[in-house]
Amino acid sequence: MDRGWINAGQVGGNPWTLWLSFALFWLIQVAIILWGMEGVRKVQVWAAPLMLVGGIALLVWMASEAGGFGPMLASDQPLDWGPAFWALFFPSLMGVIGYWATLTLNISDFTRFAGTQRAQVLGQSLGLPTTMTLFSLIAVMVTAGTAAVYEEPIWNPIYVVNEMESGIGLLFAIFVVLLATVSTNVAANLVGPAYDLANLKPKWISFRTGALITSFLGVMIFPWKLLEDENTYIFVWLGTVGGILGAVAGILLADYWLLRRTRINLPALFSREGEYWYSGGWNWRALVAFGIGAALSVAGPLASYGWVIGLVAAFTVHWALGRFLPDHRMRAIESDAAEREAAGREGEPTV
Repeated sequence: MDRGWINAGQVGGNPWTLWLSFALFWLIQVAIILWGMEGVRKVQVWAAPLMLVGGIALLVWMASEAGGFGPMLASDQPLDWGPAFWALFFPSLMGVIGYWATLTLNISDFTRFAGTQRAQVLGQSLGLPTTMTLFSLIAVMVTAGTAAVYEEPIWNPIYVVNEMESGIGLLFAIFVVLLATVSTNVAANLVGPAYDLANLKPKWISFRTGALITSFLGVMIFPWKLLEDENTYIFVWLGTVGGILGAVAGILLADYWLLRRTRINLPALFSREGEYWYSGGWNWRALVAFGIGAALSVAGPLASYGWVIGLVAAFTVHWALGRFLPDHRMRAIESDAAEREAAGREGEPTV
């Protein structure tokens, strides 16, 4: 039967079936986020082990196709560690960091549900670094295997699983890829903005409403245009976003660890008279640090190292302004803390 009619209709230069798949994919993610954080948690619980099983199965299949791990990893091409390699390596690394920079800033949206401090520390320490390292290793090894079997490296997992001859294996692989994409996108790109929008106007915007707004904005930026060119997506989009978010991370680190020494006044966070209100709710030191860090990370001479430059620059500027030009409330708090500490030492029994 001739099924060429399926892809005959073109909409915006793409088959209508592609737009239908995109719409279904979008609706699935909206349904999960409307389920609430409990829905997100359940998806993550199921997705994580299946992603691990699927990755290992893909690696084993590719090794069998290549005739073992030895032929799969063997290469006639010597490694080139010259300037060209490093010129590509660091911008690529910044792109990878930029991809995860969102989650580094809104990880508290997840850890807030941990039962204890120990639980969130263990979860982050054992969950993220180990799994990311393992999946990166699997991805590199599978790609090396495709180069050995098909005489060219295939990076896209969809194209890799398309080479499978087993119908059941192909369906399982596609299911795992889709589940991994959905779970990752919901956790990294929907939860954070949903909470941020809800916090802007809690009376008007709930978590679910914020998620819906984010979902529509995600379509309005035309993500398919970003993915048309890998160089634009990795080195321009992710590099720029990563550099800007690196500046935000630098401000948070400097403020929490150096200026406040890990001490947070929780009631003051919700008071206009508290130490965090600054000038009408704006801390000009953080704004200046963000502007400098973002500008250097995007348009500076070292923009290829965007995330690192943004983080270091904003970290340094925010610490310096907070240290030498502190807010008057901060001065009073530091003075009170010093007095209490001195009084405590005076009251200590001598031995």
